[in-house]
Amino acid sequence: MKNSNELCVVIVSYYPGESMYHLVKELMRQNCEVVIVDNGSSGPSVDVLQQCEDGGASIIELKTNLGIGYALNLGCRFWLTRGRPWILTFDQDSKIGHNFIESINSAIDDNSIHPEVAMFAPVIEDYSTKRSIQSVNETIGVAITSGSCIRSRIFKEIGYFDDFLFIDYVDFDFCIRLRKKGYTIKIVKQAQMIHSIGRMQYYKIPRVNFGFTTTNHSAVRRYYKHRNFIFMIRKYSTFTPIWLAKQGLSLIIEPLKIIIAEDDKVDKLKMIYLGWRDGIIGRGGKYYAG
Repeated sequence: MKNSNELCVVIVSYYPGESMYHLVKELMRQNCEVVIVDNGSSGPSVDVLQQCEDGGASIIELKTNLGIGYALNLGCRFWLTRGRPWILTFDQDSKIGHNFIESINSAIDDNSIHPEVAMFAPVIEDYSTKRSIQSVNETIGVAITSGSCIRSRIFKEIGYFDDFLFIDYVDFDFCIRLRKKGYTIKIVKQAQMIHSIGRMQYYKIPRVNFGFTTTNHSAVRRYYKHRNFIFMIRKYSTFTPIWLAKQGLSLIIEPLKIIIAEDDKVDKLKMIYLGWRDGIIGRGGKYYAG
């Protein structure tokens, strides 16, 4: 089996809590090297970053939030210049199983006769709902950033993460681009991870035997999600129309979920409108109020 040190990690942080320190500590225990790219955090989060650095992680500090795509690219380049063949990416609040890295390494060893595999992804359970976050099929179409292990040479073929998107759909865009080049994404079922997409909650409608899940994402996250979906339609409508149709249906019913079950309804609905507006006129990058 390959030495676990051949796997290196990029964590993107933004005002991280103690959960990131626990993630770093566990990755270190499993013999990984870690670089954290921080998007301009301050306050108590600086102490968490210092804890991680004291524990052996390298820290790249940005003065302001430049988005997850920019931060991922910076971290990946950090390892690419050091010749690392595979790069693991994580969000700051994920929790991995005790044999996570061993399972990913085993998949990489088995992958020696399957060069078409460009990414491995874990089985992910949501913190709150205990439901699966992404498909557990052997081969999947898209994977979230956290827990994904990318073959380094792919960056030369398809480019880096699209920082024009800033956040939301950055991971899915990358996955679709690698699939367009003929590569695949495989699930490693032995690699288990717990993660949270927003603050997922199941809402049951009173007196009706029906319910739905809400993410409780902030208003600005709704902006990026809806805006970037427009960009995805423009780029991939002929390549993955069924997936886009499912995404579109979910976004169409999202305002109704907000009205029924979430707080800050007016702000969230306003930002959804602005997201669609800016997506249509092609305004990307970071959102600036006014």
